[in-house]
Amino acid sequence: MRTLEELGIQSLDLTYKDVNKNLGNGNTLAQQGSYTKTNGTTAKMGDLLLAADNLHSRFKDKVELTAEQAKAANLAGIGRLRDLREAAALSGDLANMLKAYSAAETKEAQLALLDNLIHKWAETDSNWGKKSPMRLSTDWTQTANEGIALTPSQVAQLKKNALVSLSDKAKAAIDAARDRIAVLDAYTGQDSSTLYYMSEEDALNIVKVTNDTYDHLAKNIYQNLLFQTRLQPYLNQISFKMENDTFTLDFSGLVQAFNHVKETNPQKAFVDLAEMLAYGELRSWYEGRRLMADYVEEAKKAGKFEDYQKVLGQETVALLAKTSGTQADDILQNVGFGHNKNVSLYGNDGNDTLIGGAGNDYLEGGSGSDTYVFGKGFGQDTVYNYDYATGRKDIIRFTDGITADMLTFTREGNHLLIKAKDDSGQVTVQSYFQNDGSGAYRIDEIHFDNGKVLDVATVKELVQQSTDGSDRLYAYQSGNTLNGGLGDDYLYGADGDDLLNGDAGNDSIYSGNGNDTLNGGEGNDALYGYNGNDALNGGEGNDHLNGEDGNDTLIGGAGNDYLEGGSGSDTYVFGKGFGQDTVYNYHVDKNSDTMHFKGFKAADVHFIRSGSDLVLSASEQDNVRISGFFYGENHRVDTFVFDDAAISNPDFAKYINAGNNLVQSMSVFGSNTAATGGNVDANIQSVQQPLLVTPSA
Repeated sequence: MRTLEELGIQSLDLTYKDVNKNLGNGNTLAQQGSYTKTNGTTAKMGDLLLAADNLHSRFKDKVELTAEQAKAANLAGIGRLRDLREAAALSGDLANMLKAYSAAETKEAQLALLDNLIHKWAETDSNWGKKSPMRLSTDWTQTANEGIALTPSQVAQLKKNALVSLSDKAKAAIDAARDRIAVLDAYTGQDSSTLYYMSEEDALNIVKVTNDTYDHLAKNIYQNLLFQTRLQPYLNQISFKMENDTFTLDFSGLVQAFNHVKETNPQKAFVDLAEMLAYGELRSWYEGRRLMADYVEEAKKAGKFEDYQKVLGQETVALLAKTSGTQADDILQNVGFGHNKNVSLYGNDGNDTLIGGAGNDYLEGGSGSDTYVFGKGFGQDTVYNYDYATGRKDIIRFTDGITADMLTFTREGNHLLIKAKDDSGQVTVQSYFQNDGSGAYRIDEIHFDNGKVLDVATVKELVQQSTDGSDRLYAYQSGNTLNGGLGDDYLYGADGDDLLNGDAGNDSIYSGNGNDTLNGGEGNDALYGYNGNDALNGGEGNDHLNGEDGNDTLIGGAGNDYLEGGSGSDTYVFGKGFGQDTVYNYHVDKNSDTMHFKGFKAADVHFIRSGSDLVLSASEQDNVRISGFFYGENHRVDTFVFDDAAISNPDFAKYINAGNNLVQSMSVFGSNTAATGGNVDANIQSVQQPLLVTPSA
């Protein structure tokens, strides 16, 4: 202690004011005044109400433990209780109870000892022995003189309650609650005051709150001792191994340990494994989930599943059957505890782990860096991974020895399909390829047990590789070359300038928005130009070509092909041996369409009208039918180009109109005399005289 003079204080001003200012962390400035220093200056002084944390207290003195005592299970001290080991070192009863509890081999045996363990630890409280009284009461108001003022109605209520008598059951419950309150006081560091009730219902409500609080404490003690006692032998089987130049956990011994226990006590193995998965942090022990699913299936077949669930308790079962995560880092797993084999798992916020089972599951990670886990026989699963946040890293992990070469990677629309080659399962990652794999739905990496990792760029390459079967190959926005190879393939262009080769097979090829080149190759192919100025080459086979929008070039190639230019100024190209083709050239725009015969002179091709169609015939095997040519301008080809000449409107229209007057008049183009043609232009006649004929009657 120091005097005011030593502190340089001349006087304390007894005048003060109530301020009740919150200083944070539970501290309050209740009153504030001032004092005068010996140098004549003044300063502030105050009355502080400092916060006290009775729950997280610490003992100043340390209990020295023997080597044997230091091996005991331990929990940190709480309230007025020392650390469990230290308390056991000072209490023989607690030490014996802790030893018995630790040696218990089943959940049932541990739960039978848990209350005694909790009480023995509480009895080491220096204040142990005090119990809060419970008394009949009524509403009351404390006056300034510490008396009690009652209204007439309150007096009547008091008289009424004075006649209330508790049932024997309620009295027994109250006595048990008082004992539990004493235990809770030791664990919280509090001293409960007198508890008042006005009816038996009030008393039983107090009992319920007390029991709920005690049960919560007991649950926490049980779970925190679980991995130091009954489950400790299993944890001892976990070792380390070097894999891909990295130390990883080796769980092989753990699986063997559970299966060994199961041979003699299936219920113990079931319950122990379930609690290890529910309360442990073994996120990477994926084989354990598959083992649990096997145990569940066996228990159901043996008719023991309901019994095992009762031993586990509702909370543990709920954790193993949980399908929705929280803001924390959750583990959601389908191990068979749910009502349905096919489940939907929702991670929501946090860095979650979602583990699909053998059913057809739906997995949605939500925000955060999530991991989707699939083992052998994973079923037909769907991953929805929408997360637009920056910095997140979402992973698909294949376990149970699954390697990349056991799977196929294909694309369907914007979805990524990962399929087991043995047909045991398929994972569909919805909208993976949105924005060419850079969108919010992507999976950043795919991991395998052998350490191999596939990033987005690698996956994009894999899905463009063709097989001998029927493939679906898609280009990216930057422009690509796709080769269908063998099989009946589907090739899709994008916004870039793509080269799409169907190769062998009956292929379907779809251009995107760029200026694309589509080659059907062998087989009966279907080529669609879409937007852009595209080049469509049917190749061998009976092909279907549709240029759609843009100024397209359509080459049917060998075979009997159907060519439709669509809008734009299109060019139809025919070479030697082009087959018997049909052109449909309807358009409403003012563009000019061209038909180009390569390797043919004008005299090699005959123009023949067949109904409303115009047929250009080079031989019986090679001819082109322009469907609806004579319907009107919207169906016509504007220019015919040969190796030695070109015929275009309006010149071609002159003799077409002349020929339309009478079918017989078309024979004029076979005459050597210009006058025979009447109004037909002499220049047109000289070029086309062998070309335009009509079928004989």
